[in-house]
Amino acid sequence: NLTTTDDTVIQELAQAGVGNVFGTDIIIATLMTAPRSVYSWDIVAYRFGDKLFFEKRNTRDILNPVETLTVSETSAEPPSFDGNGINNAKDLATEAFYINQNFRRQVVKRNEEGYKLKNARAPFEDEEAEECGTGYKYRKWNLGNGIDGKPVELVCRTEFDGVIMGAGNDVQTLTIKAFNEWDSTQAGGVDWRTKLDVQKGAVMATEIKNNSAKVAKWTLQALLAGTDTMKIGYVSRNNPRSTQNHSILNTQYVKPTEFASNIALNMDNCWGILRCVID
Repeated sequence: NLTTTDDTVIQELAQAGVGNVFGTDIIIATLMTAPRSVYSWDIVAYRFGDKLFFEKRNTRDILNPVETLTVSETSAEPPSFDGNGINNAKDLATEAFYINQNFRRQVVKRNEEGYKLKNARAPFEDEEAEECGTGYKYRKWNLGNGIDGKPVELVCRTEFDGVIMGAGNDVQTLTIKAFNEWDSTQAGGVDWRTKLDVQKGAVMATEIKNNSAKVAKWTLQALLAGTDTMKIGYVSRNNPRSTQNHSILNTQYVKPTEFASNIALNMDNCWGILRCVID
């Protein structure tokens, strides 16, 4: 996930005077949902002249803390980073990363030609790769005037994971995410295999409660990208004591705007938090 200043498209937009605040969807969403976080993270801000760039800090880990898919972070007893075995916070986040990556590959059609965007590839993508699994949209928002009286214009690289055909054969963009069940006896979990078919709403409510920050960031990423639908999967370990094999137990579609209301995500507050940080 290329960070802001390494993105050649953002570099070109900045040089052309398009916008004066720049970031990626995950960085902006992390700032907007800061009050929901329990685990620590940091974002680096660089100012060049009248332009402000929000960056994730370089680390040697697979994922930067900003991108980490935390698991049960906001539960009553969140996993510890110091724990032994496979259920410590760091290993659970790594497992969640691979689950989400593989879930996206599983639920899109791979045996036919993909949907064509205006540009076949983003300039920073590997040209030798057989396929691109992500669509990118660069969007701009006017956030009002700054303390100097000049407009504050945010340019953000957003992402979507696929498309589906809606009513009337119109193309709708799709954000694809997955919850992962690791051990239903810990962190206030519920047994998905007994609850999903008859009480999917209760399972969803538990996941929202236990993963408030992550779910809010997912929803904001979808809203920032303007995607029409979110596809959410429920992926569970085949054996609670092993992270090697998983099964997709269920999926569901939600509308980002409706889902934001369900999780008490107030967009006015989110934009207000971001504007406060910018100022």
